[in-house]
Parts: sequence; structure tokens; C-alpha cells
Amino acid sequence: MNEITKNNIHLFYGWSGVAFVVILSFAFIVVAGFFPPPSASLPANEIAEILSGNSAAIKFAMMLTMFAAMFYFLFTVITAKLISKVEGEVGVLTLTYASSGGFNLIAFSFPAIWWITAVFRADTPSYVVQFLNDMSWLEFLGFVTPTLMLMSVTAVVSFVDKSKDPLFPRWFGCFCLWGVTMFIPGQVIFFFNEGPFSWDGMVGFWVPAIDFYLQFIFTIFFVLRYIYRERREI
Repeated sequence: MNEITKNNIHLFYGWSGVAFVVILSFAFIVVAGFFPPPSASLPANEIAEILSGNSAAIKFAMMLTMFAAMFYFLFTVITAKLISKVEGEVGVLTLTYASSGGFNLIAFSFPAIWWITAVFRADTPSYVVQFLNDMSWLEFLGFVTPTLMLMSVTAVVSFVDKSKDPLFPRWFGCFCLWGVTMFIPGQVIFFFNEGPFSWDGMVGFWVPAIDFYLQFIFTIFFVLRYIYRERREI
């Protein structure tokens, strides 16, 4: 494989990050209407009414979410590849980043399947719909350990990369560490179903969601910048 072809593949993987953001945002905000999430304090009959009354849109949105997860994984793979260049080998940082991206593929895909299951049959009891909805939101927003590892590895890479044109600037590493501290309080969604600490509250949803989007968009920018810089050097 020549260098131009290899770089084209890298670009496809890099732009997969943009595809992830666009598809996921479209699926949740426009199609499913899950942004912000329905209140965690709603009774079973209201949750069932919301989901069942929008079943076709939710099925389509969750199909899109699983495709978005595929693009997310492709992006983490190319990011891990670039991290290996900083390490000089496929080291522990590279492996941690790639495997964490794989776990997040699951974190995006499984809740999507459970939401589809919740609305698959019109006669599903409301308490079952509520149970599946709870499972979906609690994993989607609560399974944060892979993202914490991704942010932590990004921070470490920014600090150890001594090259003239580093993959990630040091300030971004500091931003990622700050992001880790912003994500951890969101774990309280497992203990609250209303208020700022629930999955639709400020601490449980808004802060982690904004943090994730900002961190991911910046990562896309730095990864694509690096790949295009390599292209100019071919």
C-alpha cells in the first residue's frame, strides 16, 4: 500500500469522528426527541406513552445511533494509531485508548437495542417499557469509565509528546483532565430520579453532555490536523 492510499484511509477514519457527531446528534435531537432526556421521575404509564407514541421514530433513531457508534469506533482506532506514533510503539497508552473505544461502541449500541426492544411490540406492559428505558439511560449516561480512560490517555499523551508538532497541545490535556472531574459527579444518577443529579438534570446530564461534545470535537480537530499535516509531507 502506498503512502497516499494509506493517508486516504486515515482521513476516512478521521472524518468518521465528524460522522459520529452529526449522526448521533440528528438521531437523538431531531428524530427521537431525546435531547434533553424525558424526566427520570415520570411514572411508567407516561414513559410508555412517550415511547410507544413515537415508536417508529425511536426505532429509526436507534438504528442511526448504532451506525454512529461504528463511526465512533473507527475514529478511536485512528486516534490510537496516532498515539502509537507518540509512544514509538503499540504501547499501553495505545492499547488503552483503542480498547476503551471498543467499550464505548458497546455503551452506545446496547442502549439503542434496548430502546428498540421497549417499543418493538405495541402491547408491551408499561412497567417493562419503563424498565428498558431505565436500563438504556443508566448505561448510556452512567457507563463512563471508558470515556474517563480515553480522556486520561489523551491528557497523558499531550504531556509526554515532546515533538515539534505534537498530536495534542498541552492545554488540551489539561482540559481533558478537567473533563474527567466533570464526568465523575454524574455517577450520582444511579441514586436520584429527580432534581439536578438525575439523568435529566444539570449534574447528571447537561455538564457531562457538554463536556463530552467539546472534548470530542477538539479531538477530531487535532486528529484531522495531524493527518492532513502528514499528507503534505508525502
